Amino acid sequence: SNVTIKGTWTQNVYTATYWLDAAMTEQYDYQEYNYGDIIELLDAPDATYVPAGKEFVEWDCGYASMPAENIDIFATYNDIYYTVTIRFPDNSTIKLYGDAAYTYGEQVTEDDLADYEEFEGYTFKDWKVANKAIELPYTVTGNTVIAYDGTLNTWDLYFWASEEDYNAFEAGELTS
Repeated sequence: SNVTIKGTWTQNVYTATYWLDAAMTEQYDYQEYNYGDIIELLDAPDATYVPAGKEFVEWDCGYASMPAENIDIFATYNDIYYTVTIRFPDNSTIKLYGDAAYTYGEQVTEDDLADYEEFEGYTFKDWKVANKAIELPYTVTGNTVIAYDGTLNTWDLYFWASEEDYNAFEAGELTS
């Protein structure tokens, strides 16, 4: 007599977990696939999920199709570079270290600005951002204009019509 054995099986389902960081502390989403399915990566995360000072590049997967195991997919980012511009009293400007000098969170230090504290005709007071005095080091969070704040040097200049007027002024007898 013949015996028929029927078997049923279910295909294993594997998970592709999307991480916003390499430390795997911020999970973004996940997808479930069967072994061999083509992995269709998610669109870029909403900007609110992208770290400050970074731009999303791509999801780093390493697989075209789903292997027979759970996988992790990581967001990759590029740094955004910011310019720091010094503005002087005559409205002239200079960019510190060119067009792409600072990344988010880097600091402008006293050493960075030391060479710019002398401006002809002015006595240096402090540096300002958005009309507010800053303390150094200053943390860069975007393109920044740092304004030189100084006091215009003034001198009193007197002209004397005669030596007698000069002598009277020196003695305090002539005031103008």
